[in-house]
Amino acid sequence: MFSDSEKERVELRLEGVFNSKEFADTIIAFVGLITGVSEDLSPNTSPSEWAITVEEGSALIRAMNNPDKQDSVQTVQNVAPVIHQGLAQLGSNAMKDNQPNIFFSTKVLNHIREMANLAINGQGKTVSISSDGKQVSLSSTIAENVGHILEPKKAHSSTEMSKDI
Repeated sequence: MFSDSEKERVELRLEGVFNSKEFADTIIAFVGLITGVSEDLSPNTSPSEWAITVEEGSALIRAMNNPDKQDSVQTVQNVAPVIHQGLAQLGSNAMKDNQPNIFFSTKVLNHIREMANLAINGQGKTVSISSDGKQVSLSSTIAENVGHILEPKKAHSSTEMSKDI
């Protein structure tokens, strides 16, 4: 069971060996995810609503409310469940056949794709995000579903449409 404090943070866990560019790009994408969802939910949210800590002796990056900002607890409480629900939906195989009900903007989806691609292309590397007390490993399914959402939709020409009739 997760404690309240575990539900009031978003964590990025990196396992394996990352070169400096991969590590930096993943951290930037993670910060882009949390600040992007924050801005989408509340456009007046500042990135300073989040405080970032690094767990000593590990590759665990924790984003939680900034103790210097009074409203930041509410921001984290609003954002954490949205991140988990969106990632869980992106990881669902059922999403491939259905129109997604994703909570994420294109900017946020690009950050998720970057982290998921690193996880599936990196040998022995795993990237996971814990949010709202639940963990989701970024996988090839998430990368494929994000790619499907972000790919430009093709307009049907009149000849293509007549073939369907």
